[in-house]
Amino acid sequence: MIATPGISMIVTGGDRVTKRYLTCAETAKEVRAVLKRYWPGLKFSVRSDTYSGGASIRVRWYDGPTGKQVEKRIGCFAGASFDGMIDLKEYHDSTLRGEVVSFGANYVFCERQYSAAFLGRIAQAVAKDWGFAPPEIHPAGEFGGASIAFGYGMAEVGYPCWTDRIMWAAQETVGDNGHDRGTGHMIAGA
Repeated sequence: MIATPGISMIVTGGDRVTKRYLTCAETAKEVRAVLKRYWPGLKFSVRSDTYSGGASIRVRWYDGPTGKQVEKRIGCFAGASFDGMIDLKEYHDSTLRGEVVSFGANYVFCERQYSAAFLGRIAQAVAKDWGFAPPEIHPAGEFGGASIAFGYGMAEVGYPCWTDRIMWAAQETVGDNGHDRGTGHMIAGA
């Protein structure tokens, strides 16, 4: 038998099963395809990173679907899981188009960021519901999305502050282009 890079044979109960190993970059390509399928009009940043002891994929986007929606669609591409209670990293195989595979990324991280317009709309709605003046929203900077003025609401009410309430609402609100083509309707926090 000739060895093929990225392919191994697994023997289970006398049966041979071929397993293909995808690199982190190949796994990221699969992630991009799924994102494009479910949210074709939304721009996602998909970056793969390999390092000593593992690899990961980081997915970032503005507004659009919630983090839970995106995790529901691409979380299956993580090739490992970590149990912090016993300090154990476990690898697992998956099936991709009928083929047993081992994904090259141990973890897939999803990071939703907010535009100033989106966060401003959420802040206005929360402020109206709770009867307080809306905060100042800072536009997106070099390190991420829009943000709420530091310390807003802390002195007036303590914990949870208004900033927390606004961010909680933003996490559960579907933004523009948040239409999930897999279900045919808007879903928040699914």
